[in-house]
Amino acid sequence: MAKIYLTILFLSISFQNAYAIPTDQWCDKEWYTVVNTNASYDELLQKWLSLKNKCEGTGIYEFRLSSLYERKGNYKKAKELIYNNLSLKSKYHDYLLLGKYGFEFTDLINVKNNNKNEYITLINNYKKLIKNNPNWVAPYESTANIQLFIGQRENAIKTAKTILKKDNNSWLARRILVIAYTETAKYTNAKKFISEAIKLNSKLFGDSEFMYAAAWTYTVNKDYKTAEAVLNKLIKNNPAVKNDKKFYKVVNFLKQEMNKK
Repeated sequence: MAKIYLTILFLSISFQNAYAIPTDQWCDKEWYTVVNTNASYDELLQKWLSLKNKCEGTGIYEFRLSSLYERKGNYKKAKELIYNNLSLKSKYHDYLLLGKYGFEFTDLINVKNNNKNEYITLINNYKKLIKNNPNWVAPYESTANIQLFIGQRENAIKTAKTILKKDNNSWLARRILVIAYTETAKYTNAKKFISEAIKLNSKLFGDSEFMYAAAWTYTVNKDYKTAEAVLNKLIKNNPAVKNDKKFYKVVNFLKQEMNKK
């Protein structure tokens, strides 16, 4: 989950910095010229690499290059790009810190670290980025994501609401709200954001945690047909859920509720 989130976050976030030098600004803007095409990730990588002579050392170049390597599955290369450039004197240094904290979160999950204090430290690091730039949505999204992961659901809801006030197009905030509201039995609230989230990011059809929450919420609201459709869509987009105990928990709940009719 964290790896998928890290990928999409890297490819979508924007950062406003009024003090960036012209080269930084040009490279930042050029990123959107590069990605706003139907090119494959291999083609995007080659296009971004072609800007090395102009953009290397700006921070934004290294951050975006890391995102492309991570998306292509080269996690080691992506991580090295961030860590090897943390000493850059760049106006976009917070981008590199964002990347560093993202990898730290992923690594904690991969080693199944259950020390909540480690995650709290990451949240505090993101809060420092927020303090530096209160209008930058990315660290809010990262904060809410971790809050949800460690079970701070009410905090996650509060942070996600703040995100939507700053960026009403955040699919991640809606994803977090659907899951957090479902897990706190606020099903009417959860239902409101399901279709909105999917419209903004169709990749959520393969996101097991999101789809489980959606199916559960539709079941509670007695919309059994939609709940069943959600589960079928999930299997189509993520067949591996057939080996997940959570999947069968949701399926059995749906069957149980349907039998009450």
